[in-house]
Amino acid sequence: MRNEYIHIASFAGNIGDLINHQGFYSSFELEEKNIKKIEMRRFYRNCREGKLEFDENLTDEINRAKALIVGGGGFFDVYWNESNTGTTLNMSKKFIDSIRVPVIVNAMGFHVDRTKTEAIKKFYKFFCYIKEKPNWYISIRNDGSGKRLQELYGCGILDGLNIVPDNGFMIKNKVKCSGFPIDKTIGFNLTNELIDLKYTNGISAEYFNSEISKLILNFLKKDYCCIFFLHTPQDITTLIKIMNQIGAEKFRNNIVIAPYLPFDISGGLEDFLYYYSKCKLVIGMRFHANVACIASNIPVIGLSIHEQISDMYDEIELSEYCVRVGEYDWIAKLRRKISFIAENQENERNAQCHVMENIIADYDKYKKNVLKFVKYNCI
Repeated sequence: MRNEYIHIASFAGNIGDLINHQGFYSSFELEEKNIKKIEMRRFYRNCREGKLEFDENLTDEINRAKALIVGGGGFFDVYWNESNTGTTLNMSKKFIDSIRVPVIVNAMGFHVDRTKTEAIKKFYKFFCYIKEKPNWYISIRNDGSGKRLQELYGCGILDGLNIVPDNGFMIKNKVKCSGFPIDKTIGFNLTNELIDLKYTNGISAEYFNSEISKLILNFLKKDYCCIFFLHTPQDITTLIKIMNQIGAEKFRNNIVIAPYLPFDISGGLEDFLYYYSKCKLVIGMRFHANVACIASNIPVIGLSIHEQISDMYDEIELSEYCVRVGEYDWIAKLRRKISFIAENQENERNAQCHVMENIIADYDKYKKNVLKFVKYNCI
């Protein structure tokens, strides 16, 4: 039997992708040596070196494998009128039909630019077509993607599909420390990317940076240590803006920046997660910053500048742990939540543990369905 899997996804540049993949590999007990990874960015229009196409050469390679894994990630984002599918998965019907092995569409995220009317039509045709393919297994992740699909295309769009926990919830955090985190350390994962002015009621990145810098300064004055977590290159730009407001002198004392190694699923990710484990509390803006902390039982507050974060907290029934930037009195609400969680560590950890029990149960169902699907469809 063939042992190699082909996995098309993003493998470099975003810590969240590494968290996603490690959770999937460890849960399904897949060894990386048996997986051929193909970087999704090589299919992008702006790829200059090593560009790939969804063509017969790729089909031949896929059909020599045991199965094709696509994602997880946000590859069902509908932004591209010129694509066959409205997404970066620019697959033709001929390409789809030529794949004979099982295809696992793995906990996919969906967002849409409603101005891209042609892309919206193309995605609907693509989505309905692969739903009917017996060798395609489609799952949607629990970040509000199912809700957004239904809002756009109607309730029937999800018939027969699974909404499943993001793979990152299954991450195995092999931290190097034991016991409770350092008493006066708070983690911050901050970003200005994807800020939605409609969602934040007009709160701009500049105003947000000013308010969050004041909050951080307040903790520094109380001799807290702050750890900054970078998940993508864009987060570096945000950190520089925050640093300019806080002042370089403060950054020389009581501030740590976790190592940014966005291409190493094994050692580099383990080191990165070690820094999360040193935090008494984390303020997370990136999706997988929140997922990793919940999975590792690290108290976390989701700070939401667009719908994905708040929708995920709603779906896992932890909405009280999410603050929406731009809602009434949001910065004061954030301060109150930080104080409350810091003073009630044990209760907060217990609440997250209870949620994780449900997530793990849901993911186990997903795993069983996928393994059954692959076994039934393997040629």
